[in-house]
Amino acid sequence: KDERFTIRKNKERITALPNIHYGIVESNLNDDDIICILDGDDLLITPDAIDILDSLYQDNTLLTYGQYVWPNGQIGHCKAYTREEFEQLRNGGYWASHIRTFKYKLYKEILNQDPDLSCYKDNKGNFYTITYDVAIMTPLMEIAGFDRIKFNPNPVYYYRIHQQNDHFVDPQL
Repeated sequence: KDERFTIRKNKERITALPNIHYGIVESNLNDDDIICILDGDDLLITPDAIDILDSLYQDNTLLTYGQYVWPNGQIGHCKAYTREEFEQLRNGGYWASHIRTFKYKLYKEILNQDPDLSCYKDNKGNFYTITYDVAIMTPLMEIAGFDRIKFNPNPVYYYRIHQQNDHFVDPQL
């Protein structure tokens, strides 16, 4: 019942990427509103997580990503990109994981530059069914640019791992 959150329910089951996209574009958002992607089976681990994330936007930041914690207490794989790594974003490692946030005006720029959302679709024109995080974050990061992205090294996200995770259900996808 927190007014900072919007819950979207579909009449039929769809995959994460179109669900996130439609949830964003069907919402009444302002340019400086911050979109936070929290997977439905994961948790924020601190009551002030939203405030911590909001504090990262006190300058010209357009996008953030952060570190997470596994169920066994181990810290995740995320790290800040160096400028050199960022320049090779599509050819190097992917560290822009949980928790991902961005300003709506950045998302609007994706819609402006790619109105058909080809960056989210396979060669048949269908939304990718897995790896939505890479499909969303890569073009957003490229448009934002290295200097308007922040990495939060302090975990506020608990990444639940279980047998229904996509990478267990169908690892080839």
